[in-house]
Amino acid sequence: MLTVIIAVLVYKSIVTIGNQPIFKKEYDEKTSSYSSLKIKPDPSGSLSPAKLNSPNVILIRLKDHTILMQKDSEEKIYPASLTKMMTAIVAIENLREIFTSSRHSTQPTNKHPGGITFYSTMFEDLNNQNIIDGEILGGKTGYTDEAGLCLASLAKVGKQEYILISAGTKGDHHSEQYNITDALYVYESIGK
Repeated sequence: MLTVIIAVLVYKSIVTIGNQPIFKKEYDEKTSSYSSLKIKPDPSGSLSPAKLNSPNVILIRLKDHTILMQKDSEEKIYPASLTKMMTAIVAIENLREIFTSSRHSTQPTNKHPGGITFYSTMFEDLNNQNIIDGEILGGKTGYTDEAGLCLASLAKVGKQEYILISAGTKGDHHSEQYNITDALYVYESIGK
């Protein structure tokens, strides 16, 4: 889980909104250990990890790296396709909009004159569902038999950005996508 958190924090340092860096800290600060994150439980009690399907969850407010909710987040897990985050980070360093796009098309080549279009399974699984006073900006789903359904997502609720990582949810590609259900629940709870 630590590797995924570090990867996401590094990702956030790369992404810019309106050409303004979100984080202007040095690389060493961004890759600091998980234990240096501040833990501040949700005072309203609206964020209850007990209501989630995922056995492993962490919710981080990006503005100050505060952990708002966690559930066995330090437990060693099978991360499924979330391991692809480092590949995504390298791609994001060069191409901006891939993580937060519902689809991405390549340039035409001689083998593919129309280019190739890749679709985000997370956005497909969201089915245009919205969250109160915000939106899910991007994410990466994952699944293996060992890992269950996983999701690393980025959302903006109100004026704050959040990263939610969940893993180990029961189900598969053919079942209800409880990883997406959990993300919608958490982000909706923040918006209340």
